[in-house]
Amino acid sequence: MRFSLVLVSLAVIGLVQPALSQTPPAPPAPAAAAAAPDEGPQAPLFCTLTTANSCSAQGCTKAESFGDLKLPAKLLLHFDSKVIASTSADGFPHISQIGSLVRTGTDYVLQGVDHALAWVVHLDQAGTKMTFVTTSNSTVLTGTGSCKKPG
Repeated sequence: MRFSLVLVSLAVIGLVQPALSQTPPAPPAPAAAAAAPDEGPQAPLFCTLTTANSCSAQGCTKAESFGDLKLPAKLLLHFDSKVIASTSADGFPHISQIGSLVRTGTDYVLQGVDHALAWVVHLDQAGTKMTFVTTSNSTVLTGTGSCKKPG
């Protein structure tokens, strides 16, 4: 009797085991929702840099231009196209891609790389105050200004 009980138990285990192994795994526990990329303030913004400082190992000095752009320097921040645009010193358009756009608290931080320069634009939530910083291997250029919505 014991022998047949063992055989029946083994047979039941043999039938149940394949069924158990074919049961789909339970779905994983929900992970914290990843933050969706931010679209930024209402696009586009027309910005004007009014002050600039150039810094190197020797110190910082007030600048009359923001790189090649004479102050006040005009910029277009276009969030839908993910670009910053200006007019170069020779009168042609200059466009730099926005590599990342993050909302942090009530501010926006845009980052990018343009040739050998890294840059960061920091905007308040309304998009009215801005700071623009560029860095190279020997110089940091900072500019401050304001932005407005078109119209």
